Amino acid sequence: MKIFVAVVFAVCLSAGAAQAKMKMHMAGACGDGMAKASCMCKASMGKAHTMCKKGTWCHTFSGSCSM
Repeated sequence: MKIFVAVVFAVCLSAGAAQAKMKMHMAGACGDGMAKASCMCKASMGKAHTMCKKGTWCHTFSGSCSM
């Protein structure tokens, strides 16, 4: 019984750590124009997306960033 409890506890801890990692990588979406903070620049049509850093220009038509 102790082994079962230990295994369940370990699984719960690892699942919590995985969720925390996923949330840390999430960023808000950029609008078309200069990025005021790190954000995700998504194409208006299609699946293209890029992570833009603060001060770069987000092009929502293509989902890309430039200086």
